[in-house]
Amino acid sequence: MLFKKHLLFYIPDGVEGGNDNVNTDTTNSDVKTVPLADLIAERKKRQDFQKELEGIKQKQKEADEAKLLEEGKLKEVLSSKEKEFDEYKKSIEQDLKLANEFKEFQTKRRDVIKEKLGDKWVESFSNIPLTDLEVLSEKLSVVPNAVTTNNGTGAGANSVTLTATEKAEAERMGLSEEGYIKFKETRAKLKGN
Repeated sequence: MLFKKHLLFYIPDGVEGGNDNVNTDTTNSDVKTVPLADLIAERKKRQDFQKELEGIKQKQKEADEAKLLEEGKLKEVLSSKEKEFDEYKKSIEQDLKLANEFKEFQTKRRDVIKEKLGDKWVESFSNIPLTDLEVLSEKLSVVPNAVTTNNGTGAGANSVTLTATEKAEAERMGLSEEGYIKFKETRAKLKGN
């Protein structure tokens, strides 16, 4: 008598005797029963849901593994980008070192030119590019005619020393230093100096 066509699974709260007095009579209207076929169908649904849940868990696990694999690749990419960044950083540091050395060179060279020009130095010369300043310095610091005495034997001949720019110009013109000096003197006479 345990298994009848209908199985009893619910006892209403109002039944006296609690759980010990289970009424197996199916004629009582307070007792609800579910047919065995419905229970089997519910069990089948639960098993299907359980399989579906396992499938979802498996897919989630695979997705997590794929994500970890991708993160591993991302870590490799990140590592290579960090190496590339370090190389750029070293290159920039070298460039900055060279730039600082060049600035120091320019500063020292400007100081030498300033000292060479002495009272001819004007503060606006500080804004002139170094190459132009060097040319200007050569033009402003013309060496005056030096007097030589021919070993003290009488009046000496005047000798003129050419600047590097004048020497380069003489060479470009195809003149010797003496020829360039004569050219300069003639030009000065023609200009009226």
